[in-house]
Amino acid sequence: MKILYLVHQFYPDAYQGTEKFVLQLAQHCQAAGHEVKVITYSTRARNGAAATTVAARPLSSSGQAARQRTTFPAFRRFKARVASVFSHVGISAPSFHRLRAFGDRLPNRIFRADYEYQGVPVISFCHRQHPAYLRQQLQDPSLTRFAQELIQREQPDLIHVGHPMQGAEFLYAAQAQQIPYLLTLTDFWLICWRCNLLNEQGQLCHGPRLGNECRMRCTKVFPPAHVEQRRQLAQHLLTQAGAVVAPSHFLASKIRAEYATIPIRLIPYGMDTQSALPNGRRYPSAKPLTFLFAGGLFKSKGIDLLIAAFRRLTSAHIRLQIYGAGTLLTAIQQAVQADDRIRYGGVYQIHELNQILTQVDVVVVPSTWYENMPLIMQEAQASGVPTLVADVGGMTECVTDEVNGFTFRMGDVADLQRKMQMIIDQPAILNGIKENIRNPQPGGYRVTSLAEEAKLYLEQYERIVRKSP
Repeated sequence: MKILYLVHQFYPDAYQGTEKFVLQLAQHCQAAGHEVKVITYSTRARNGAAATTVAARPLSSSGQAARQRTTFPAFRRFKARVASVFSHVGISAPSFHRLRAFGDRLPNRIFRADYEYQGVPVISFCHRQHPAYLRQQLQDPSLTRFAQELIQREQPDLIHVGHPMQGAEFLYAAQAQQIPYLLTLTDFWLICWRCNLLNEQGQLCHGPRLGNECRMRCTKVFPPAHVEQRRQLAQHLLTQAGAVVAPSHFLASKIRAEYATIPIRLIPYGMDTQSALPNGRRYPSAKPLTFLFAGGLFKSKGIDLLIAAFRRLTSAHIRLQIYGAGTLLTAIQQAVQADDRIRYGGVYQIHELNQILTQVDVVVVPSTWYENMPLIMQEAQASGVPTLVADVGGMTECVTDEVNGFTFRMGDVADLQRKMQMIIDQPAILNGIKENIRNPQPGGYRVTSLAEEAKLYLEQYERIVRKSP
């Protein structure tokens, strides 16, 4: 079987949960004898790759403004060189506005670059000029011809969508060529253009409610007039999928609240349980403890909340180890300077995580949004490391407070501090938690292996392909 995996971003440029899910599943199916390729959006395609001219998309006024800020890379180099020559002789460089206007009228181009990542072939593409609302909309006419030709050339048996952002045109092309696709919901993007069900005020949103909440509370970036069209396109993509899959009941329930007729299957994320190194730490009545945060350094991930709670703790025998990258990096570096108990380790590679998990005592996931099923939480459990998580989203499907982990009230610094202090005061409580992770109670959460996950997906692939024309 030939399977194309479609994802909005991929390694080595992006390395969060969705990308890891796609990589691991593609590798497993490849090892099982199937032919796999990943299609992804990446600006690396613009660097020295050949370009394909496609029809330009009419842009809104904001899109035209974005174009006016963009020029050809070669033209930018030419402009810089001219400016340097004029500066050398003491003359002001000429204006290039007319040339830029000419460049803006040229048709948009799609650049392509092929590469391989850990044995998986990857086709990356990007626009010469980033269309307005590309990360919000579900339609991009400038990509239509490229998507149609690529699907026609590859002739896959099936497309598995890890995330449709920036690539929904491939699904319209697949529909036109009667190629089936399976869609895995990895976040809320199909009902929330912000992906995280947080409105522009940073408040949790209970759902778009047929777009009414979007039109009232998220208007600064995404025009209200586009909301209904986006909602209809999302429903179309969900309806036309051979199967829609969610890793958590919580995520599935949020999608069903908007599209009640869409059947959604549950397939949990799989963990590499065979390669996981067991964390064999044991806890006497007193022991120095290391808390770990590993993920995006963004406000929605709650890293600032965790640092605030940690700095309230007075014990000198505790550590907070942080890994990741994101917009709050400067704040993290300042926290490291202010408190020598806080350490920042940069961005870890996939193969380094197992070793990291053997050296920590508790993994903290303090997210302030409806986390679906964060992989770091499950990776910790696969290694037998207790987790402390916010009590929202799919996380509570995996963690029961003081049974196989700990929960705290989302966004509550004081409650997070209280739970961390309890663990510091009674580290022996971790022994029972670790035992429950290794040997779940009847009906308790058990980590799904990669082999189990891949088997469930391959069964879906075969069922969908058999039903396909």
